[in-house]
Amino acid sequence: MFLASAVMFFGSIALAWYLILRLPADYLTSQQPITGFRSRHPIVAVSLAVLRNLFGIMLLVSGFIMLFIPGQGVLFMFLGMTLMDFPGKRHVVRRMLTWKNTLGVINRIRAKSDRPPVDAPDDAAHRDNPERPDDPRDSNGDASAVQSADEHTQ
Repeated sequence: MFLASAVMFFGSIALAWYLILRLPADYLTSQQPITGFRSRHPIVAVSLAVLRNLFGIMLLVSGFIMLFIPGQGVLFMFLGMTLMDFPGKRHVVRRMLTWKNTLGVINRIRAKSDRPPVDAPDDAAHRDNPERPDDPRDSNGDASAVQSADEHTQ
């Protein structure tokens, strides 16, 4: 039993590391969809897409379970989402980056392997540092409070 747990633990770490290193640096900022399987025969492309989605669901569920037990839950949920295909995926993945500094963990792993960091989308950069001078929002992320303060000073 202990051996199986140890293999699963170290296997999940190795899998997460591998998937993080395979992400393109512009994965979150590129507007171009990644088309890896679409250039193959339709039956092969559909089969691989189904397998990739099933694997993504498995990682997503594993990550959800790891939220309640020791493990890298948010990281595995992020990796599962990146593998799956569904409408609105890009928005969901970008929102996940703000959970418990997920992007920082990903970029630290990539830095240890001499890979360039994953570029942060503009909306994640604003949420990480709302006090930027070029950001028209207040510390709560509310632009209307800043506008009303400007109206009172005029």
